[in-house]
Amino acid sequence: MKKQLLFLLLIGSSLSGFSQMLEKRSLWAPNQNVRSENPMHPSPGKIAEVSGGHANCIDPTLQDEIWKQLNHTIDSLQLRSSSAAARGGNPHPQFIWPVQAKAGFSDYGFYTVQNLVDHNQNFPSQLQDYNCGTRTYDGAGFNHAGTDIILWPYAWRRMDEQVMEIVAAAPGVIISKFDGYFDRKCANNGQGVANGVHIRHSDGSIAWYWHFKSGAITSKALGDSVVAGEFLGTAGSSGSSDWPHVHFQVMDSLGNLIDPWDGSCNSMNPGTSWWQSQQSYTVPSVNRICTKTSVYENYNCPNPEITNERDTFYLGDTLAIWLYMRDLLNASTVQINLVNPTGGVPITFNWSSPWTTTPTTYLAWYYIVDPWWVQGEWTFEAVYNGTTYSHPFYMTQSTVGLNDGPGKNELVVYPNPAAGEIFLKGALLSGLRQGVLMNTCGEKLITFGNEQGTSLRVDVSSLANGSYLLQLDTEQGIVYRKLTICR
Repeated sequence: MKKQLLFLLLIGSSLSGFSQMLEKRSLWAPNQNVRSENPMHPSPGKIAEVSGGHANCIDPTLQDEIWKQLNHTIDSLQLRSSSAAARGGNPHPQFIWPVQAKAGFSDYGFYTVQNLVDHNQNFPSQLQDYNCGTRTYDGAGFNHAGTDIILWPYAWRRMDEQVMEIVAAAPGVIISKFDGYFDRKCANNGQGVANGVHIRHSDGSIAWYWHFKSGAITSKALGDSVVAGEFLGTAGSSGSSDWPHVHFQVMDSLGNLIDPWDGSCNSMNPGTSWWQSQQSYTVPSVNRICTKTSVYENYNCPNPEITNERDTFYLGDTLAIWLYMRDLLNASTVQINLVNPTGGVPITFNWSSPWTTTPTTYLAWYYIVDPWWVQGEWTFEAVYNGTTYSHPFYMTQSTVGLNDGPGKNELVVYPNPAAGEIFLKGALLSGLRQGVLMNTCGEKLITFGNEQGTSLRVDVSSLANGSYLLQLDTEQGIVYRKLTICR
């Protein structure tokens, strides 16, 4: 009998929530023998949306100051007179999408739209986006005024890799640049100038691009022209921000806020889209599919994520299958297939989301690898919204994996085989979060922590003779050791 765990996290509707991730884990659910044609569905996960106070990513006072500075620059560059006549007959720009993946990036996706313009001018917690939904936020004295496009998943790692390139959505003239500000903010507190670029278009409207990575901004100067699609910089978390992203905001020539999205609840420029090709309100898809050695997400803002990803698995390993979803729709179904080396599908099940449609979601299930898993190349497949996403992984009957990885020379377990107690010694224990001793079915039998520095004693006298797996959650990652009880 295998055990299967569903672990699910939903990230709520405001960027401030990203720094306050709350995790809820499901109950254990037996997966009726994984060789069955009709395995039991995993149990529904318990869900918690992220909560917390909201703060505007561009403080109103700061926005007023920037607006004054922009107008001063426009006058000094003598742009106002040259385009005054054009504004009367010149149409508004038609924007292309303002982000792209860097060259060579080959994953299924790298971003999602987290927040939109708030059209309900009342506050707080009175929300309405252009589509009459609530994909936005407000607070005491402000309404969100732009489109937030966030890196997802592995935001900090992909920020460092400069995966999200910000490009000019329309041709224009650079009238402001901010650079050199701290770009690893973890608090959306309404404070701080962000790195960014402001571009003025021929009709006098201005596009704001905000929260760039420091030192990753175009070398062009004030007054230089850009064309649509031209590189402006890469996404960061500067200013009032707690997640790497770009805030894209549009103002007309008089300083009135424009929402480029056309929808029945757009009260600012009704019936008018400023996009050349407007994206759908939701884009239900998978951004990343992968295999890992753990169902835990190692997130420690603003450090790069410890992904725990691995593609080769050994006897006794934890095989965790992961999906990072964009716009997981309420009541939609994900089909999971694990395809063996001969093309058979011994593990398949459907999972339906009972939760509210959410921009960012991850799903994970895991198995303990035993001799049933055939050696060779397997494929993890997820079928969602008419698209099949796949990831290859490999199985071997070797047990070498139990001694590989973090801490292989920093942990000793003895005696092994054991009778009444075991001793753990090594530097790895100083960073132990939790230790679990489980049987080969994945049942947790003994749980312990480290209260003795680099030495730990565990009583195993209650366990029957047989083989067990020791799992240690350490600061260096998840470490496994095989243990035999023999009396």
